[in-house]
Amino acid sequence: MAEYIKESNNYITSDSDNDTPAGLLPDSLGLLVQSLYTEASSDGERTNKEDIWQSAWHAMRGEFPDVVSKAVEIAKERGIYVNLTKRKVHEARTKLMSSTFQQGKIPFKLTPARRPRFVAPDLLEREDPYDEAMSRAKNCEMKIRDIFDQTSYEDTLSKVINEQTLFGTGVTKSIVLKKIDFPLYQTANTDPLLEMIEEAVESELCPHVEWISVWDVFPSPGATGKSDLDWVIQRRYVSAQELRTMAQTGAGGLDPELIEKCIETGEGQIVADIGGTSPKRWSTNYDKNKNFCILELWHKGLGKEDLEPYMEITDKMTSGGPIHLPAVVTVLGSKVLRAMPNPFDGRLPYDFCYWQEQEDSIWGSGIYEAIRDDQSMMNFIYGMIVEGKTMASQPMFAINPNAFDSTQDDFYDVFPGKIFRMKTGESVNDAFRPVLIPDVTNGLVDLLKIVERNTDLSSGQTPIGMGSGAQYQTKTATGMQILNENQNKLTTSVVRSLNNLVTANVQAVYYWLMADSSDIAIKGDFLCQAKSYDTFMAKEVTIQQVLQLIQVVGQVPEMRGRFNFEKLAVPLKAGLGLEIDGLIKTEEEMAQASQQSQQQAQQEAELASQMEVDNYEGKALVDEKKAVSSDVRKGIIQERLAKIKEGDDILTGELPDLMSRTSLLLLEKMAAEMEQEQQQQQQQDVQNQQQEQAAQGASGQGEAGSPPNIEGRSQMEPAL
Repeated sequence: MAEYIKESNNYITSDSDNDTPAGLLPDSLGLLVQSLYTEASSDGERTNKEDIWQSAWHAMRGEFPDVVSKAVEIAKERGIYVNLTKRKVHEARTKLMSSTFQQGKIPFKLTPARRPRFVAPDLLEREDPYDEAMSRAKNCEMKIRDIFDQTSYEDTLSKVINEQTLFGTGVTKSIVLKKIDFPLYQTANTDPLLEMIEEAVESELCPHVEWISVWDVFPSPGATGKSDLDWVIQRRYVSAQELRTMAQTGAGGLDPELIEKCIETGEGQIVADIGGTSPKRWSTNYDKNKNFCILELWHKGLGKEDLEPYMEITDKMTSGGPIHLPAVVTVLGSKVLRAMPNPFDGRLPYDFCYWQEQEDSIWGSGIYEAIRDDQSMMNFIYGMIVEGKTMASQPMFAINPNAFDSTQDDFYDVFPGKIFRMKTGESVNDAFRPVLIPDVTNGLVDLLKIVERNTDLSSGQTPIGMGSGAQYQTKTATGMQILNENQNKLTTSVVRSLNNLVTANVQAVYYWLMADSSDIAIKGDFLCQAKSYDTFMAKEVTIQQVLQLIQVVGQVPEMRGRFNFEKLAVPLKAGLGLEIDGLIKTEEEMAQASQQSQQQAQQEAELASQMEVDNYEGKALVDEKKAVSSDVRKGIIQERLAKIKEGDDILTGELPDLMSRTSLLLLEKMAAEMEQEQQQQQQQDVQNQQQEQAAQGASGQGEAGSPPNIEGRSQMEPAL
């Protein structure tokens, strides 16, 4: 049957045995996006980076790519592979995660702008506008943290750090609207009003920071950073069902009929892509399940004539301005699925962070690129060590076959306890000798230590659990200083780059809330800054400097009076990684504590003064009593002397009693003892009286319950 191609409704059909569409008519804008994608994917710099990324991917998993060097090939033959790449990437990832997260949270802060560009009228009507602005900044910060928790931003940041350390570059896209579904439960006693409310809030569009793999980001060739990007293409592989889901949830931006036609004709279905893809796609069934390639172009300025057939261009877009418009174009194959103006005021929503930033490239260098030669040398050294040890340890012999009796025994089979039969007249020493191969691996061990040390210097990561105590590291001051300085400088630059990425992500969510949210309690002109770099510097530098300062000042007493040690509380607690909220006293709490300490000191001074007065009065009273007693004794003595002169008899027995009665202190003591004895006697009398009353009460109860007097009555006879 004759076949012919006809054009109908923007797609081509084949009039054959059936009416199955043979293909869709390509769009001019779709062909433009495909040409830009081809240009970006075939760029020389991009292809070189993809070769390094592919080798890094295999090295991370302990696998060998097809194209390997001779040193790695030798190691592969020996079955030896020391995964330095995975070890160093893991160490760097652990350090970055601990430096980025503070107490398990993303460290960022929102504060009111110092010179706000706009102040809400209701804010000026408040009694204290600054306190209200601080409260709104805190509310906005809590809202952003809730969004990060709902969209798993920590997992996104973890994936970014993985590619940042391994490949050298981490990429995020913000903002992407993500639909979050809430469960809707059906019960027997469901309130109709509550059911209506649940159906209304069953799902919600939430701003989402998305991780984009470096394999799927194609920036404009020649760009050295985000600031000089002309356009960026994002590639995504989806399945047919995901295409249909996109049409259903695309809020009217995607044509379901067009997507269904693309699925039927296989539009955008890629078998061999021109751009390099992650080895994961070809090592699994990922390429078979998701074989439709969607390209999303973010361009800073496309021509009006290119966009006009696919999107509505208002007079406001072109009046008084250039004819090139920032736009977003989504294509499947050569068909345009959606074309719309850039909703972010011309900003490209892609942010980059680097392990080692390159000045002349938008791509950075990762750990594998820094240690790939060391990885090859390590495998080669271990292969040679295994080969040398094998040669030196396995038994080898040199024999003379003519000296053995081959008819009686197989002299080539050697085992312990074997008996060899020699021919008559042959000497054993001449017929059989062992061959010893010397072990020459000592030099390789020294070379191994050099390679391991160079790996630490190149990656900037010391082994976890070893630190500076590794055997291969020199113990000289110069060697240790070089290692520590190189590690701190490299990690500092990496943390700063990651901190800039987090700041950009937080600002993107903040701007979206300012434009889209209707909550007045979070609106304001705020400054969004991530604190990952400050946290790292506090942990790595500030804490050491503060402790050294405290130690130096403590050793010099003359300097203590010139330092305000209270000011060291903030950096000290920040460096130790403690929670700052509520840990440091505010100025009001400090003033209150100072006032309380002053009041306590005043009370102690008054108490000490009162005690001193009481002691003085008590001492004066005792001295007065002693003086009175002394005067009384002197009078008695004089009286006795006068009686002795007159010849009166003196009763010596009365003298001690008389002297004791003249001591006021003894009299007071005796009076106190007598009073105490009287009190004790009174207490004893009271106790005796209570006991008697209790005994009488018990006896009374016994009489009341006693049986009547049966005296004189006959006793009952015992039972027989």
